[in-house]
Amino acid sequence: MLFSIITICKNIEKSFETTADSIINQNFKDFEWIVIDGGSNQISLNSIEKYKKNFAHYESENDKGIYDAMNKGLARASGDYILFMNGGDAFFDNNVLGIIHSNIFIDAGIDVFYGNVCVAYTSFFKFKKARNFYHFSTSLPTSHQSFIINKKAIATSFFDISYKYCADFNMIYNLFHLNHKFKKINVTIATVVAGGVSDVNRIAAIEECRTIVMQRNCTIGTKILFTFAISKANLILYFKRVFNKSFVEFVTKYK
Repeated sequence: MLFSIITICKNIEKSFETTADSIINQNFKDFEWIVIDGGSNQISLNSIEKYKKNFAHYESENDKGIYDAMNKGLARASGDYILFMNGGDAFFDNNVLGIIHSNIFIDAGIDVFYGNVCVAYTSFFKFKKARNFYHFSTSLPTSHQSFIINKKAIATSFFDISYKYCADFNMIYNLFHLNHKFKKINVTIATVVAGGVSDVNRIAAIEECRTIVMQRNCTIGTKILFTFAISKANLILYFKRVFNKSFVEFVTKYK
């Protein structure tokens, strides 16, 4: 099995169908699909269980949060490469897995591939190109849904659930710090809905990232970068409080 696609969800009702259809309609079929539900209401469970025949593994029970659920999925994965496509998110199109497979075939020695993301706002979509990743980065270079990670690399670096917002950053940063090979590919991998946990709690998320990075790279330059990132996040938060949502989205669309 080449890919393990892990979906975690809780009380997402109809938006699960968006995720499910994007997975089962992939043209490249060498994958397993693992679904970890955090104890949803019956309406959501009915939506999920319509796709049950497509699951390699499915469970629904209370957990300790997003990253605990993601760890449960990792423990069940048997594919060579891991992708997380959480409830409500989707592959950008039906050819994504095939394109990733082609990149793996060309660069089999790469441990972590990552690509672009399309962010879905209320009234528009915005494409965001993946950035380069450094030892002093203040955030992930793209969404975690746009990472494809070799299972051998991830085996010793599950999500640390002591981090509330940025356990995904901690995992990726650890892999980078351990000199695993990364490759940025110019492919839009996922469409994600704006307003995720780390988006809504942006300042707390940056502070968690600062804690993670400063354990390995405690320099004046790094401190300055994180001070700037937190100041910028505070400014954006103030902007969102002062102006109405439609104006904020207009600015976001064209900035």
